[in-house]
Amino acid sequence: MIASLDDNRLIFVTGKGGVGKSTVTAALARGLARRGERTLVVETDVFSAMDGLLDIELGDHEMVDVEPDLQAINLKASECVVEAMARLIPSERIVRTLLGNRIAQTFFEAAPGVNQFAMLEKVRDLHAEVDEQGEPKWDHIVVDLPASGHAVTFLSVASTFRNMIKVGPVAEAAGKVADIVDDRSVSSIVAVCLPEEMPVNETVELDGKLRDALGRGLDVVLANMVHRPPLDGQAARDFDLLVDSLEGAGSMVDALLGRGADGTGAHRIRRIIAGLQLADDWHRRDLHHLKRLRESLEVDVYDIPVFYESDGLSVARRMIDFLDRETRPEPQSLAS
Repeated sequence: MIASLDDNRLIFVTGKGGVGKSTVTAALARGLARRGERTLVVETDVFSAMDGLLDIELGDHEMVDVEPDLQAINLKASECVVEAMARLIPSERIVRTLLGNRIAQTFFEAAPGVNQFAMLEKVRDLHAEVDEQGEPKWDHIVVDLPASGHAVTFLSVASTFRNMIKVGPVAEAAGKVADIVDDRSVSSIVAVCLPEEMPVNETVELDGKLRDALGRGLDVVLANMVHRPPLDGQAARDFDLLVDSLEGAGSMVDALLGRGADGTGAHRIRRIIAGLQLADDWHRRDLHHLKRLRESLEVDVYDIPVFYESDGLSVARRMIDFLDRETRPEPQSLAS
């Protein structure tokens, strides 16, 4: 497993929509559980992607056992608000009566950050839970955050509340939540990114916004769906020489094969060469964007290869095997 995440009990995962954020979250959580680490996956969205990725049926605000050492929950904002207010108002009946009031509902829906703060407060409460021996109930809590466009607001809402409200139980709760988000020894913020221009730009921008809002940036970037080179070592060098020799020589392949220009063998060889060139172009393009990502951020960037599977569950399983043995690779040269 990725070494820089081993010591953090709380792992927040975000990324631009469509980069595989939830798939990576599921793989990280399952990989940690596979090592005997008691792990909880927390979703913060109305729609649960974990059903397909973890092969479970995950209802709203309901803890589900996935496998030994792995559980999952999809937080429902309204239930989080009830639980958060119940800590401030000693009667749950009064809380639910208050929240059932249409005027109160309108206020909570309109008030900026109330739902996000309540969900973060729930995450803090889960983080504080202990077992029968008084030890933390979970070794790791992996939180599938909203897409990066909303993640900064989500993570910084507790600091905002702490600055707005100076005394009282809300101020105390906001301080506790902000403390675990701000403390890099407790929590890690992970961004999932594709090796493409727009996701790289957004990841770099996310790091800057986090620094402005929280005084800390990203801890790890996971570059997903990175194309591997089709050939390596001497085979790659031989292929480069072959391509160079074929440049401008329209009948060179035919000459190599000893067949006419319309020969089936020549046509197949051309397609093989074109396919290898395309795969090599994808690989070099990815290296270009990864180089810029690494130069722009002072964090570890891990490459996750493309997995050609037919469904999310299969991709997540392949990703688990990869992440479970992954250490930080040396940045690859564009010339490789």
